[in-house]
Amino acid sequence: MSEESSTPDQNLQGESGSSFTGKTSGGPLANPYASPINEAVKTKSRKLQGYFDFGVVIRRWEKLRLYYNGILVVIVLAASLILCPQKLLSIEYCAALILGGIVSNVCFFAGPALEGYGTYFKIWNPVMSYMLFAAGLLLTAIGAILNIAFFP
Repeated sequence: MSEESSTPDQNLQGESGSSFTGKTSGGPLANPYASPINEAVKTKSRKLQGYFDFGVVIRRWEKLRLYYNGILVVIVLAASLILCPQKLLSIEYCAALILGGIVSNVCFFAGPALEGYGTYFKIWNPVMSYMLFAAGLLLTAIGAILNIAFFP
């Protein structure tokens, strides 16, 4: 009869002697059969676990890629029209421009890669992103203009 006279809390006592009272940090009632969840896993911030959210860096650089490509298209078209307008009608020249655009976009990935590693190792300042973007854009623009000027 002693089992029938016990309270619900006493019925939920585990082997360790601790009882389930129905109140947890997750809410007023929790599932007693659910596996325990680490509080750090529940949080949205992965920084607590030592992880770095590389998606933030990628999204910022993908927005910069739009500016990068837009500025380079204007520079390449202007340089082509000024230095050699007759070459724009050549299929080989247009193919070289497209290939150059693909190569420059592959090289563009160095920016988010450097920022990702720098941020992960805590040696990155956000201003460095824009400095790296400007330096890469300048070098690419100079290379594009030189290739246009000396294209056979």
